[in-house]
Amino acid sequence: MMKNSTTTTRAKVFLSFAAVDHAHARRLESFLSMAGAEVFTTETLSAAEDWLSIVRQEIAKCDAFAVILTPNAVKSNFVLVELGAAWAMGKPIIAVVTAPGLVSEIPVELDPRNVVQMDDVDLPRLLDRVLARSTGQAAESKKAARGPGKSF
Repeated sequence: MMKNSTTTTRAKVFLSFAAVDHAHARRLESFLSMAGAEVFTTETLSAAEDWLSIVRQEIAKCDAFAVILTPNAVKSNFVLVELGAAWAMGKPIIAVVTAPGLVSEIPVELDPRNVVQMDDVDLPRLLDRVLARSTGQAAESKKAARGPGKSF
């Protein structure tokens, strides 16, 4: 969660993944929600909606962009377009990879500190670090649970 001088808001995270990687997406969405994030996926869109406009708006509104990189995702035009849009907008990108070498198969350069293996993922803490670096504010999710004196 992000905190300014008067209110606390939930971090907005755009979650991108290949449709066939639904199981990975549910796991990641669960981790992000536990971290206090408001997660957007295209699964909520209907066929009648203007997907491109909505995706563009949601990426523009997000505080962080999370992508699940699988062999399917690096071949998905939709994932690559969403990733490229987030990169072009300067959004902090969290890449969760399922196999070694997948980061080298995408057309954008990622901050290696924001690349994690799906099996090793600790997204509540990673989300805090990414948002703190990108906004200059410490994300507040789970801080109370960690207690005083505990850090990443």
